[in-house]
Amino acid sequence: MSTVGRIFLVLNLVLTFVLCGFVAAYLYAGMSYRQAYEAVMTTANTDVTQAQQERDSFRQRAEKLDAENKGLRQQVQNEAKRGDDAVRAYTTERASMETLAGKMGDFSARLDGWDGIYRDLQAKTGELNKELDNLKVAQAQAAEDQRLARNREVAAAASLIRSENQLSALMDQNSQLLARMDEKDATIAVYTQLYGGLGVGIAPPDLVGRVTSVSADGKILTVELSGLVNGEAKAGWQLALFNEREFKGFVSITHVQGAGTVTCRLVWPAQGASAPSSGDRVASYSL
Repeated sequence: MSTVGRIFLVLNLVLTFVLCGFVAAYLYAGMSYRQAYEAVMTTANTDVTQAQQERDSFRQRAEKLDAENKGLRQQVQNEAKRGDDAVRAYTTERASMETLAGKMGDFSARLDGWDGIYRDLQAKTGELNKELDNLKVAQAQAAEDQRLARNREVAAAASLIRSENQLSALMDQNSQLLARMDEKDATIAVYTQLYGGLGVGIAPPDLVGRVTSVSADGKILTVELSGLVNGEAKAGWQLALFNEREFKGFVSITHVQGAGTVTCRLVWPAQGASAPSSGDRVASYSL
């Protein structure tokens, strides 16, 4: 074999060894790269899975946030609408307030006038209240006067009834007394026919009197006379003695004291009559 052939053979062997080393190095590098690649892919798959999970979580959160955003956007729109409505209402209310302020100015001026009228009315009301109080007092006085008048009327009616009853009783007693006096007149007439006159003189008509005192034995009487027409009373005049209930007999004037006062003696007591007493009446009589 020639030298060139040997050189080429050695060169082929060297190149073969270089190629084998290169292939071995390449295979080693490929294995290392594959392991690193598989490790990277495993890590990448894990990261991808986590990323997908995070992406899904982010998507859910995004959807939730989007929904919340839509709600907030709707609320913002509603609030904006409410704000616009409030602005319009404020504008309208402000215009109304300005109008009302103008009206309030007019009303204030009117109120000042009404205040003067109110003060005048208040003063007049005070005067009317005073008059009303006076009227109440007058009304109370009138009611009291009316009550007193009614009481007086009732008392007068009662007094009238009592007076009528007393008058009726007195009329009955007078009727009885007149009947008894008629009986006594008849008795006196009989007595006069049998025994003559009871005294030396008969008193003038319409002479009356009242017994003021009576002696202890009931026979001497002091009498105040009335009804004298001319002159003084005279001793010897005879008067009938009686009261509202009975006829007591006849008395004769024994002494004239003056000023219408005389002293009398009981000359003929009526049978069954009570004794003379102060307050009895005397009167002239005719046979």
